[in-house]
Amino acid sequence: MTGLKVFCVWVLAIAVTVVDGQSRIAYVKTRETNVLDTKEWSTNSEVVAIPFQFSGTNILLEAELSHQKGLFILDTGAPTLIINEPHPKKEVAANGVNAAFDMENTVVKLFKIDKAEWKNIPAYALDLQQLESSNKQKLLGLIGYSVLKKHELLIAPKEHMLYLLPVDESLRLDERMPLAMTNLVLEDHLPIIEVKIEGHTWRFGIDTGAESNLISEKCLSQLTASFYEQKGINNIRGLDKTTQTRKILRLQKIAIGGLGFDQVDFTEMNFDHLSEGNTLKLDGIIGSDLLSKMKFSLNYRKKNFKIWEKY
Repeated sequence: MTGLKVFCVWVLAIAVTVVDGQSRIAYVKTRETNVLDTKEWSTNSEVVAIPFQFSGTNILLEAELSHQKGLFILDTGAPTLIINEPHPKKEVAANGVNAAFDMENTVVKLFKIDKAEWKNIPAYALDLQQLESSNKQKLLGLIGYSVLKKHELLIAPKEHMLYLLPVDESLRLDERMPLAMTNLVLEDHLPIIEVKIEGHTWRFGIDTGAESNLISEKCLSQLTASFYEQKGINNIRGLDKTTQTRKILRLQKIAIGGLGFDQVDFTEMNFDHLSEGNTLKLDGIIGSDLLSKMKFSLNYRKKNFKIWEKY
């Protein structure tokens, strides 16, 4: 290594202490795109059914990393595999919620989830000790976009099952028509959909690694004060080991693809640091707090988001 590479990588991985318990958020933002490309990986083209467990509302599933089995968080907010490494080399300058830290570039030679297999995946190494502590589980890492991008993901929280599907296989797996469907766009690796709130349309990311739903200060400023109420306070601690205090707000109603959800809790956040110097426009995050209340599918190649059941 000749020195620190400063292609900007934004990392948000938050432990949130709330009035009613605890929630966690893991989101990774990077402007470097070609570092994640690889043509040497393959995967099974059949339907792969994978049982998972919840930690809070985070999805933990068993996978195999270079012949080592362990638990990973399913994180649609991560660009690729993020490997838990207590002492990463200083190769990537990263910014967290409040301050800077370092990550390491690495390549995973073999990664398996059940029958699905990937080879030679460019990945990042990062100390995930705080996520381990808040989840009270030993974690091998996070599973992100570069592993998931050629599939349609069908997530059934009631069944505790994740299905990795060939494109549009969900229409055959579930004979019913979805309750709602909406288009998505990819900003780098993050899937973004339109969410309607009090007559306004906003851009929200779908992040299974975020236990809480997040809403921007800009979005809140456009809502009438009577449309939401404060429900508590979050103490937010990032990987940079500093803390922020944020409000928990309960919105009367939001809609995704025309399907309404009542009394949805969001944590107020400032997203300015994620958009500085790039074109990312993000008004909020739909996290596992809401995603765990629906059976949904995320199709990266056809760029759509479907809701099959509402719990």
